[in-house]
Parts: sequence; C-alpha cells; structure tokens
Amino acid sequence: MKTLFSVSAPAFGLFNASHDEALEAGDASYTPSSAARLISRDLSMLLYWDRSLRSFYTEHPEECREFARRSSLLVRDCEPVSALRPDASLPLRPWGVDRYLLSRLAEAGFSPSPEDYRRASELRGLQHRSFSSAFLPSLLEHLREEPRLGRIAFTGESVFAADMGAVERALCRFDGRMMMKLPLSGSGRGTRCVTGEMGEKERQWAEASIERQGGLECQRLYDKEADFAMELCADEPGKFRLTGYSEFYTSKGGTYSGNFLSQGSLQGREIYNALGATDDEKAAFEEVMLRSLGKALPDYIGPLGIDMMLCKGEKTAVFPLVEMNFRRTMGMIVNSLGIHPDAGTTGYFRVVHIKDMALYKRQTEEYSKAFFLAKSASFIGDERYLQGLLPLTPLLEGTQFHAYIIFRRDG
Repeated sequence: MKTLFSVSAPAFGLFNASHDEALEAGDASYTPSSAARLISRDLSMLLYWDRSLRSFYTEHPEECREFARRSSLLVRDCEPVSALRPDASLPLRPWGVDRYLLSRLAEAGFSPSPEDYRRASELRGLQHRSFSSAFLPSLLEHLREEPRLGRIAFTGESVFAADMGAVERALCRFDGRMMMKLPLSGSGRGTRCVTGEMGEKERQWAEASIERQGGLECQRLYDKEADFAMELCADEPGKFRLTGYSEFYTSKGGTYSGNFLSQGSLQGREIYNALGATDDEKAAFEEVMLRSLGKALPDYIGPLGIDMMLCKGEKTAVFPLVEMNFRRTMGMIVNSLGIHPDAGTTGYFRVVHIKDMALYKRQTEEYSKAFFLAKSASFIGDERYLQGLLPLTPLLEGTQFHAYIIFRRDG
C-alpha cells in the first residue's frame, strides 16, 4: 500500500494542530482557525525532541536551532526546516491525517496516493464518537469476563443519540448526570456537562449540534479521581502495541491542560497503585485491551491514544474508553521526549496560552531565579531532572502558546 506516511520509521514531523477541526469540517476547503494556526506555529519545536524524527517543519528554523543550542537538553539529530517539499528519503509523520492536510501536501508538490485518501476517509469514520460509543459495551464485556481481572472494577456507559428524544432518555438513564460530546471534536472541546435537568442553553446547544453533525455522544458523568491514557500504535493492520501510558489533567470543562511525569508514569505505575493492581493484573488488562482493539480495528495502521479515567465510588473503577484519538497525542509527544524526573521528583508538562508576554516573562524569570533552570541530574538511559523550569519551545515576538516542564521535589 503506497503512502506518504510513516508509522514507526525515522520520519519528517509535521505538527498540524488543525487536524481535529479538519475532521469536523470533512473537506479540503476547510480554513484552520486562528488558534490552530498559532498552536502549530508556536509548538512545532516539540517535534525536535522526538527521538524518532530526523527533521520537522517550522516557520522559525533558525530560532529553533538557537533554542536547541542553548537548552540543557541533549542535542537531537533532528533538522528544523521552513519548507514543505518532497523528500524521498524521509516519509511524513503528521499529527493526524485528513483531507485538508492532503490538499496542502499536494499544493507543496507531494503526490498523495489513493491509499492516503482512503485512509483519511477511514480515520474520519473511526474518530466519529458513534464508533467508540458502540465499541465500549463489548470492551467492558471482555474486561469483565477476564478471570485474572476479577478484583478490578470497570465502569462506563455511553449512548449515541441521533435526536433530542434519545438525549432526554439518556439523561434519565444516567440519573441526571451526563456529559454530551460532539461526534467530531477533540482535547475536551465540543462538550457540555448536564447535572439535573437540561437548561435552555444546553438544549439549544444539543439541538444545533444534532442538526449540524447528526448526533451526540452521551456519557454517564462520574466523579473523577484521575485521567490517564494508553498510548498505542499499530505498525501492521490490527497489530497494536503499547508504547506507554500518560497521566494528564484537564480543566473543569474537560480541556487538556498538561501531563504528569514521574519515574513510573510511562508504565502507569500511579494508576495501578491506586487500583491496588498486581503486575499480573496489569498484564492481563493490557492483553485484553490489545486483543479487543485488534478485533475491532483489523485494518487500522497508525497511532491511537485511548483516554481513560479512574472513577470514585465505593471502589475505584476504571472507565476504559472515555475517548479514542486516531492520531498522535500530547501524551505521545511527552513520552517521546526521553525526559524523566529523578527519584523523588514530579514533572508537570504544561501548554499555556500567553495573553500578556511581558507579564509571562516576568513570572518565568522569577520562577527561574527561585528554582533555577532545570539541569540534568543524571544520565541513566534517559535524561533525568531534579528540580526547576525546563522550557521546551522558544519565546519569540508574537508567541501565544508555550510548552515547558516544571520539576518539583515531592513532599
């Protein structure tokens, strides 16, 4: 199958943050929002730290080179370039594949194949929340039937509603506590929380959403203990492998805010400790997830991030399929950095929206004076940090989004 894109080989990175929007639009004539353009521009440097990439696209290659030279991180073998042009030596690895991206590449001289267009259409169908909503019951059944997981509680309810009557029935079924989600949206956007009766604003939003996108996913609303994700990749059709876990945090509205990093976060250690799960139970959970995904997605090739949740109750329970992302995720980016806290330290990866650059610079300078810029504490396979501020993207004139890690000593 001829394709421009690579799943796992060394590749050329492209941070098209417009991907989720482009899927929602559904055609190549879509115009990215200002926020998507700014995020792609300002955070492109994150790709430099990905050890699987050999080059990446950025609007500011010289500034990225200078930033890398001054960083306390190890230099990567990754070249920033400011032009999108065909290069037979490196396949592409974008944030996500969609028809808008294919049109952009075609304009730059690339030759997307019929397989690339087929894949873009397939991804849009898979990303539609009607797919994950239909998959959840069978996944829960497989997990609950696994004898080795008898001590672990699993939960989760979802209904895909095609009309307001179905939305009302779901709210009743979920005891007046429900999260409504647009079929095509990501990173916490396009959601509304309902507790009790549905207000006029929520009703108008739901009606407009159903008219525009043909339905809504309705999930039972749980009291959350922690957000986490399994990060996966299928190198061959339906053959999934686990690349790591990510532990993240969101705003009250559900928007992604950042990731936690610890010595065990890549292995999901804190999550399994909270469940009181043994190594055998952890292995069983991973086996069932990989097997279930292979059956549900026998033809899929590419990255997949599955957002999950620990839910409070008489017993902590796992909601194993809050959301599916058939693209790269921030958790994958964080895991690919090869940056880990030292023992007794927690790292907080953050992406912030800068509204006042002068104020933001003063705040980061004050923090750096108090805690110093983070310096590598040891080199044991990966780079480990003890305490301090570690910028990951440059601050330039006009920058509105910035990424960094703060390392803090525990206790």
